[in-house]
Amino acid sequence: LKGMRDVPASVRRWEAMAQCLAGRAKLAQKEDPLIAAKKFVQCCQLGGLSGPIDGPILVETGAKWMWNCVLPLSTTAPNRRQIKPLLKDVIGAYVRVAKVIEEASPTGKEGGMAKWPGDGQFIVDFTLLLLDCVMEAGMWSEGLDVTNDVFSLLDSSLHKELWEARIKCQGNMGKDAAADMLRVKEYEPEMQARVWATLARARTEANRVATTKSSTDAEKKKKSVLDAYNHALDILGKQPMERAQYMLGFGQWMVNEGLGWEDAKEAFLSAADYLIEIDALSTSGLEGQALKPAYRLLSAAGQVMPANDNGTSYTHSVFGGAAQQERTDSRQSSGSGTRYAASQHPPPTAKSVRSVASRASAGSEASEVSKKKEGGRKNLKELGISHLEAVFRSFVSIMMCEQLGSGQGMNVGEGVDNTTVVSTTRGEKLDAAMAATAYALRIFEVATEAANAMTSDGDGQGEGGKKFSLPDDIEGWLEFRLDDEFFTAMEDAENDATLVTKSISSTTIPSPELTLHYCNVLANELITTLLSPIHAMPVLMLAEIIVEHII
Repeated sequence: LKGMRDVPASVRRWEAMAQCLAGRAKLAQKEDPLIAAKKFVQCCQLGGLSGPIDGPILVETGAKWMWNCVLPLSTTAPNRRQIKPLLKDVIGAYVRVAKVIEEASPTGKEGGMAKWPGDGQFIVDFTLLLLDCVMEAGMWSEGLDVTNDVFSLLDSSLHKELWEARIKCQGNMGKDAAADMLRVKEYEPEMQARVWATLARARTEANRVATTKSSTDAEKKKKSVLDAYNHALDILGKQPMERAQYMLGFGQWMVNEGLGWEDAKEAFLSAADYLIEIDALSTSGLEGQALKPAYRLLSAAGQVMPANDNGTSYTHSVFGGAAQQERTDSRQSSGSGTRYAASQHPPPTAKSVRSVASRASAGSEASEVSKKKEGGRKNLKELGISHLEAVFRSFVSIMMCEQLGSGQGMNVGEGVDNTTVVSTTRGEKLDAAMAATAYALRIFEVATEAANAMTSDGDGQGEGGKKFSLPDDIEGWLEFRLDDEFFTAMEDAENDATLVTKSISSTTIPSPELTLHYCNVLANELITTLLSPIHAMPVLMLAEIIVEHII
């Protein structure tokens, strides 16, 4: 390129076109796509030197051909390492030609770098791929530089998709992101909360690998993460379905950081509470079959549960009328210094595990009590699989917090150190495990409903003319299998706007590895400690589906 700077712009233009044609020829001959990609990069670089008229067209043409080359290669880590410098060179060409446009414009940036004349959304997609490669390599400073270049290149209306990556880079570098977070305020609450949570996770990772000089410094770093989570929860104060997901992450962080399992348990309870309170089926009662499989499961479980110290059997149901243990509206942890976000939006007055699960299916009686105390439950919704999965994880997390004895801690989050927690009541641990199993069964109920809707062509074969149905008792799960037709229906449901929320898919279970981890933990406890292998069958089947059809 150094030699090309001294030749006329027309020569650089023709050379850029020649490099593009050479790259296309390499593709047609099915040669190594990286060789073709390098030709397209040279086209972009020469286009960046070809003037304000032809330059943008040449750069964008070369970039799009290069995109087609490297996108199939981006699926593996070794290939991403190879394409990273090529992607970066193309972004550099974009910035270079934008400066040429700016210099040629009599109005300066008004017609130049601040408003790219071509396909801005393509630049965003291209940049996201580059940022994935950069962040995977832990090159946070380079990622921040890339976002600076692209932000100067594009109109602010196109910055939205890049903010999470930018904040993640800043968080991992330990930089103050306050100024950028003010700019994020122009977006909707969901977007703001997502960015704050990204910052919290990035700071957590940075704190984990950093060498802390003093306990004061460590506490300061933990507080910065706590503040980020609190901001995310504050923003979603009136959106319980979204807030529940962030409360789950908040609780996991507290356990992993050793900030007190009691506070973490309350966070998990609140996460479940947010969703149960708006679950339309949780007001249906026994006759409404809100959690009918759970009742059958618990009925069978009551026959095999071991006796407690007093010789009585743990046959109480998590859905029974257990005594409620009131908690303070805004809990302040003694010693840990944690607090729930937004004093103006405290978490619901959660009860014990038994009473929280009770509201999931206690029926009309619980509903009437709720109406008397709170003036009636409003904005009830039918929960989709993503929300049921969140309740499932909430109760598994509570079960972890109820782990019996010292030295029997469990891994609450993916890729984190074990944390020891102590339980005082084995019954609550069992209650939480059974509530989690109930919601695993509820996931199957909702998915079966969607599958039947997709195949409702008059040839139903199951119960009530339905093609797919679940076992009537716990023993039935030993022989129960879902066939290929069911999973075909799930794929169809994922593409159906009215049924997508009821499909078991990557759309409704966006973090399948994490969900699989919780399935494994719950199944292990049911088999080895609490009940027997038969009671773990629905959970194990959910894990199998995640492995074979999502991961």
